Amino acid sequence: MATTITGPDGRQWTVRRRLAPRLGAETVFGRMRRRVASITNRTTDGLGAPDGCMSADLDGIVVVLVLLVALVLLVFVVIPLLVVIVDLLILLLLAFLGLVARVVFRRPWVLEAASSDGQRHQWRVAGWRRSGEQCRHIAQMLAAGIVPPTDLPIDGH
Repeated sequence: MATTITGPDGRQWTVRRRLAPRLGAETVFGRMRRRVASITNRTTDGLGAPDGCMSADLDGIVVVLVLLVALVLLVFVVIPLLVVIVDLLILLLLAFLGLVARVVFRRPWVLEAASSDGQRHQWRVAGWRRSGEQCRHIAQMLAAGIVPPTDLPIDGH
């Protein structure tokens, strides 16, 4: 739930509840893209052509080429795909457990307001409903040109 508003000074503000506050400014999909690229770069080392293929007959060359293509597909497609799937499943499991932990143990949600010029403000609010109300209140204040303090109370609470 991200709300984008424009303040009286022309700056655009995005107010949202951070689901993964430890990632900083990096998104979950950006992190996955970076991990896939690093895995793919690691698997490209050490692939050379087999020795002695020129002296074999045509059937031997075909078998070696088929095995080489299978090996290349395994290294470049199957293994990275399995790593991405396992990484995604672990990420989803951790996100679910984190959501359950926040609800059960009433850990505070991190609310963030980020402007178009790079300015960021964060608040910690316990409770899903209360943090949603706080997001709306922060967006209203930013639209009016007021940067809320870090100990901002919600109207009516």
